[in-house]
Amino acid sequence: MAAYQPATRSAGADTPRRRSILECMRRVRYGAIIAVLLVPVAVRADDKAECLAREAAKGHHQSSSKLICQLRRVFQNRIRNKPEAEPVEMTVGSPPMISDDTDTPGPGSWEINLVFYGAWSRDRRAFEAPLVDLNYGIGERVQLKYQVPYALEHSTGLDASGERISASERGVGDSIVGLKYRFYDDEERGFSLGLYPQVRFRTPGARRALSAGGTGFILPLLLTKEFASFSITADLGIERSTLEHHSDYFASVGLGTRITDRLAVMVEIAGESLRDPDARRCIVNLGLRRKLNDKQAVVAAIGHDLHASDGASSTYFTLAYQRVFGD
Repeated sequence: MAAYQPATRSAGADTPRRRSILECMRRVRYGAIIAVLLVPVAVRADDKAECLAREAAKGHHQSSSKLICQLRRVFQNRIRNKPEAEPVEMTVGSPPMISDDTDTPGPGSWEINLVFYGAWSRDRRAFEAPLVDLNYGIGERVQLKYQVPYALEHSTGLDASGERISASERGVGDSIVGLKYRFYDDEERGFSLGLYPQVRFRTPGARRALSAGGTGFILPLLLTKEFASFSITADLGIERSTLEHHSDYFASVGLGTRITDRLAVMVEIAGESLRDPDARRCIVNLGLRRKLNDKQAVVAAIGHDLHASDGASSTYFTLAYQRVFGD
């Protein structure tokens, strides 16, 4: 995250940059509001015949009863006793998305993600190929995480004389360690909350040119709400670096649903560096998750900046292989 710089525009100035920033924040805020409004809509799973009989007893016409019961099935909570053959996970989560969900691998289980990530704009190309993401479950609600990428960066620009120059770097990037704790979990309603404190630091022996610098501290609050046919993920967090004098904020909201028992589609909108007027970004992501078997999946996402304060909109691509070891 770039060093914080205070805003220089006057209070209330209605500049194009201010309008685009406000629009980005409104998009993230509206997405979060929609997620919150949908949470209490769910009702208990009802047997179809029982539902129709109950609505008929209330004096509803048969066609009205069928419509009411259909809506209830769409918005019902996840069923507690799931079948042995689990369908593909439809919850928005990282990878390939920006948002993190509240799920953990489970006691004594490993989840390993091999990730290939790219971001490119007019003057910069950045890749993590690969990024190794290791997650270990402690009990039902705790997850330990370590990730480290092999990074490649290429940038172009103009020197003092106006000549175009370019620079490239490659090597091990910053490491991140974290601990996810799902402190609230209502399985009947499919509603859970978690905290995911993380620390970013320069990997020992890595080149400074590939590091964000300093030590970064990240603390998001995670929300997941699961329904029978879709799920909602929302994150709200704070981030701070030892190189900065102020904290920054980020937020995201995502929606996932199954196309088939083996294929899920996800969409999210995320805001990064929301406090920094020179680094604020608003990103939209579209992702897919393909289940190979109960232990393996392939995930992918493509995204683009809806707004970038620095004017350099980027396109993003993520492809990852997921493997679970354990029960």
